[in-house]
Amino acid sequence: MTVVTASAVTSAGDPPRSPIPEPIFGETATDIDGIEKGELEVSGDAGELRSRRAGALLQLASIEAEWLATERLGLRLEPSLVGSQGPGFDSRTDLGVGTTVSWKLLRDSSDDFYLQAEAGAEWPPRADRYPSPDQPGLPFAFDLRAAFRRGLWTLRGSAGVGVGASGPHAPLRGSLAVLVSLDRSSRTGFFGLEALADGTWITPVLAAPNVVADLAPLGLPVRLGVALPWSPGAGDTQPWVGVYLRLIVEPLRDVRQDGG
Repeated sequence: MTVVTASAVTSAGDPPRSPIPEPIFGETATDIDGIEKGELEVSGDAGELRSRRAGALLQLASIEAEWLATERLGLRLEPSLVGSQGPGFDSRTDLGVGTTVSWKLLRDSSDDFYLQAEAGAEWPPRADRYPSPDQPGLPFAFDLRAAFRRGLWTLRGSAGVGVGASGPHAPLRGSLAVLVSLDRSSRTGFFGLEALADGTWITPVLAAPNVVADLAPLGLPVRLGVALPWSPGAGDTQPWVGVYLRLIVEPLRDVRQDGG
């Protein structure tokens, strides 16, 4: 289960930017602290959640492209393939596509505080309603996302609503992540915990420990991330726990050091 990301780089004369840590699942459409017009990010991911018994399974694979069209406007396109099986319905595989438009409301680099609005759509709507770490449960979602960093600590969160269909609970959604950088530049990596909630999932809460490490000391311009999603309210026959891996190809603007 791998995600590969490639980004545009800045010119050699630009100062290095210390990227704010981003959780593996609660990511934003383009970097929430990004300002580089034309920045392009392409990624692919795959992962799964399994039940304790009865063979319920959720598998996901996707290819994602994010483009910062202006210093404020971001666009995302993500074709996906979702396979699910479990008691109560036939095994199925659905091909879908997700889109997101984001607008940067506030970028305060002096206080390391960022705020962004997003509007997204997923089509067709998923029929299984199982928690999917990076997909909303309803066709349309509107979110307000924020990030704040102080020293080694980063706090990220979101609040939003889903529309377009009915669900088992209130159509509210949100996320919260507490991340700790391994160094003050945030270039070595980080670890932490994120939680997501979506009232349109059968079990509305998903938690995931995150660990992301920089492999530059090994001569590889990449970061390796591991997340272990866990749905604490899932029954024995519902997808409950899984594993996701993420391989991120570092843009040069994020990894070069002074004089490097």
